[in-house]
Amino acid sequence: MTSGASIEYQELTWEVCSDDGTAEGTHLERWAQLMLAGAKAMGRDVLSVWHVEEWLRNWGSWTSIAYKCCYHVAPGE
Repeated sequence: MTSGASIEYQELTWEVCSDDGTAEGTHLERWAQLMLAGAKAMGRDVLSVWHVEEWLRNWGSWTSIAYKCCYHVAPGE
């Protein structure tokens, strides 16, 4: 890539968490844990998304901006 170029990468993960702890112990959290375990059993590292920013920085002189987004999930509703 040329100097001044940019790259946009969007990805998600199966991890479920909540700012206030309301996701803990829910069926949604258990489902996410089973999805992660199933992917791992098949040899897939679906959590590799957490390393993309580091890989890009190691590849060259990148300035990165990362955003984490929260989405409303209402277990039991």
